Amino acid sequence: MEETTWEPHLISNFDKRDAASAVIEPDVEHEFWRNEFAYRPYVAVGSSYEEYARAYQYGWESYESFAAGAANFRDVEAELGQEWAQYRGKSHLSWSSARAASQDAWRRVQNAAWGRAYDQG
Repeated sequence: MEETTWEPHLISNFDKRDAASAVIEPDVEHEFWRNEFAYRPYVAVGSSYEEYARAYQYGWESYESFAAGAANFRDVEAELGQEWAQYRGKSHLSWSSARAASQDAWRRVQNAAWGRAYDQG
């Protein structure tokens, strides 16, 4: 039996923007990242969640904003980097430090959206 690979972009009747909006719950995302951030290799030892919170939020909100037109984080990474200074609020992270956290959050909600779309057929 030949193994098939599921590719999200092949799902018919799938609007990524609708799926993303349906899955992203900011309170749930903050709680998840608050519990997980310290285990990520890009997090500086001794950092607080508050320092990375805006980077994670930027990732999931950017996915929601760009999901209808961008297949992945790399498609919009340059634009996100340019806008980070205005978005970061009180975070002192440079884009080079925040980028990995944003990408992590983007991938988490993207995977959830794709899984939801797959379940809905």
